[in-house]
Amino acid sequence: MKYFTKEFYTTFLLSEANERAKTSKRAEQKDESFYREVYNERYATFHHNESHCDWYIDPVEFMKKVDERLKKSKSKYKELCREACRIYIGEPDRKVYTFDEKLCERRFEESLNLLISVYSKLPQYILNEIADIRVFALGYASAKVKKLLRPYCAELRKTIDDTINKANAETAEAESYLKDKIEIDYYENIALTGLEEKDGDIIIIFEEDCRLIIKNANITEGKDMPVHPDNSDEPNSPLSMVIAAELHRVDGKFELSFLIKNVDTYNKSDFHYLTIQGTDITE
Repeated sequence: MKYFTKEFYTTFLLSEANERAKTSKRAEQKDESFYREVYNERYATFHHNESHCDWYIDPVEFMKKVDERLKKSKSKYKELCREACRIYIGEPDRKVYTFDEKLCERRFEESLNLLISVYSKLPQYILNEIADIRVFALGYASAKVKKLLRPYCAELRKTIDDTINKANAETAEAESYLKDKIEIDYYENIALTGLEEKDGDIIIIFEEDCRLIIKNANITEGKDMPVHPDNSDEPNSPLSMVIAAELHRVDGKFELSFLIKNVDTYNKSDFHYLTIQGTDITE
């Protein structure tokens, strides 16, 4: 049985709705000026985080500023600090990209649209009390909506915890049959960068060149799923992110299943299953 489904991920996001929303009296009724205000507030934070990524920082200018600050420091670890900064920022001749303002706004819009889509699945009795779902997706709700969300989200969290416990128990049981010790949950929240077939085995490649080899394997689900290569040196490259992983025993074989979130350049997401069966799994 597959536990970490697309519906599970939606339920997980819904379960966080109460924690994400701040109470505001202005959210009690639809108000375009309030929407623009909170939109600009959230976008400013998003813009700051996006524009300060390493891709847009000149390593030479960065190290000049580091040296200026270290000159004033009396710390005996100045050289270690400088070396850490040099490693962090990369080689002085690496490519520096120009920040794209329009793309940044498009990416923010896509992240907002995803939340609006998720929150549109709230029960109708809660939706009836949300004056503007755009404002709600941006993190503001009336006191009445917050009151309705508390028991609803608490119940969802119980469902989430129960599902996770069942999935973890079955995964641990299946892992005990592997010849080599492998912790499957290590491969969650990590980028999937490639799939290869070799001599009847399937090799799953992750970021940092981590690999899982499924012996005598076949892909039972997701064979045509797009897998984005590792282009982390380029800004806003499409990526395939593992959201969740689980392992089961099916008819004497191992069944490894991933929930994959594919994100494009514009931050638009779509979800896929990747399920592979085989006789053993090694790293």
